[in-house]
Amino acid sequence: MTPVRAVSATSITLFGRAYRWTVTLIAVCLVGAVTLALAPLGPLAAHMSAHILLMNAVAPTVAVAALNRPPAASAYRMAGGSLVLASVAQIGVLWIAHSPPLMAASMSSHSLHVAIQFALLATALWFWFAVLGQSGSARWRAIVALLLTGKLFCLLAALLVFAPRALYPVELAHVHHGAAADPLADQYLAGLLMLVVCPLTYVLAGVLIAERWLRELRERDAILPPLPWR
Repeated sequence: MTPVRAVSATSITLFGRAYRWTVTLIAVCLVGAVTLALAPLGPLAAHMSAHILLMNAVAPTVAVAALNRPPAASAYRMAGGSLVLASVAQIGVLWIAHSPPLMAASMSSHSLHVAIQFALLATALWFWFAVLGQSGSARWRAIVALLLTGKLFCLLAALLVFAPRALYPVELAHVHHGAAADPLADQYLAGLLMLVVCPLTYVLAGVLIAERWLRELRERDAILPPLPWR
């Protein structure tokens, strides 16, 4: 067996073993996100759990479910060519949506709150369609986009977790679900939710895409004629 085939076979074996754990972790994350969305959280943590459900559960689930549907093929081709733009749009909308002025306004306006949630879901769908639209040797672009997006999500979460004071107006800490929420504790919990769930989603997606890419490389290497120096 050539070194390339040996490395590819070993990688496929390792990723294959990790696949079952990956699926289990995704299921656990989804169940946990739904549970948190229904729990008596503070306003900011509840807001964040809704974002997590839309961007890290609903959007990738819809994109994966439509992956092998013929009517969606053109959508994947179109989105696949705009991966950089989709990544920038998703990150930009997320950071803008969590700016203190817009966050305070969305908490006091139901229509604005719905509009922001829709924008987050739309950009997340665009991003995941673009990621899954990468094929063949272009899969590395999807992996890089997932890792960079996860890093920037982590940065926003770290700001919420390690900030020495509440970054959002005190009015956001009013009674929510029948319990008064401490603004700083609510902010810490919102950041922790994001810090745990969001990067994990992108890393796991990157692992699955890398596994598929390696599998394709192994299959391609198996059907190629041997080189003269082998």
